[in-house]
Amino acid sequence: MTGFWTPIFAFIARLFAGWGRGLIQGAPRWLQPHLLVEGETKTTILEEGQDIEAVFLGSSNQENWAVTIGRKSILLHEFQVSKQAVNDIKKIVFLEAARVMPVGLDRLSLSYKIVSSETSDTFAVFIVAMRQKFLNLIVAAGMRHGNAVRTIGVELDDPVGFIKFPVREISIRLYTRRIGYAFAFATLLLLLSVSPQLYLTKLNGALSTIEAEIDAARLNTTKVAGLQNQLRDMQMFSEAVLERKQQGQVIQLLTSLTKASPDDVFLDEIRLEGRRLYLKGQAKSPEKWVINLQRLTFFEKVRLTSVQGGASNGHQRFDLQLHVVWSSFGATQ
Repeated sequence: MTGFWTPIFAFIARLFAGWGRGLIQGAPRWLQPHLLVEGETKTTILEEGQDIEAVFLGSSNQENWAVTIGRKSILLHEFQVSKQAVNDIKKIVFLEAARVMPVGLDRLSLSYKIVSSETSDTFAVFIVAMRQKFLNLIVAAGMRHGNAVRTIGVELDDPVGFIKFPVREISIRLYTRRIGYAFAFATLLLLLSVSPQLYLTKLNGALSTIEAEIDAARLNTTKVAGLQNQLRDMQMFSEAVLERKQQGQVIQLLTSLTKASPDDVFLDEIRLEGRRLYLKGQAKSPEKWVINLQRLTFFEKVRLTSVQGGASNGHQRFDLQLHVVWSSFGATQ
């Protein structure tokens, strides 16, 4: 049992520890120093592209960290603003940053510092920007190793000094996301515990409906089988009648063709394809025979496709095509 529950208790401990750090970093600035975890604040300098995990990997849990961002990883801009406009400084900084920054502000984390001068009527405003993704990675890496990243900033020359980036909002957002994941996980467990019962209830209802339909189908099986047998018998009878009728029409066709042919016509081949009739043979005068066939009502489109002479008995070889008018023989094919 110990081996099974140990990772669960460890996860719960990390979750409550994370919530505690989130409450500390989300507290007002004047209260945060009184809520710090015990121990000294460790410092480090990070550049973008550096292995962030390696920095926090060797540290123990519950440590405070102050991270200084290297100058290569920030964008710096200085401008002057009148002392009368200092009340709108946040809006002015945002508009100035949107004007001069080479990338969109939605991808940057901004901070600024005002430096006054007794000999001038204007303030010098220093805007620093770093990639929001880099800032998120630093805070998230510290949280994964049980540490609190208290400050992230950049060190500039005097008289500017250290400019902090907004770490508090990032910590709150990350911890809120973790709480959301935990809530979604708990909701999923609840649904998994309830869903099987709901699924079984629906499944039982569906099975009952299927069983009722099967019973109704069994009652109709005998009627369906009887109708199928009747239909099969009718089809067989219809095919037999049609075959007899077709055979009679073919006999009438051959009889009519024989009556219309003179004695000197000899047929070598007769081929019937639907309405088309193909004839091959010999005759003394195939042209006259074609003219006679064209006069008959039960033939149409009579056409002599080829005539070749040279037969030993003085006949000519011919190929003949024509269409049969089946309605003249009692029905239409």
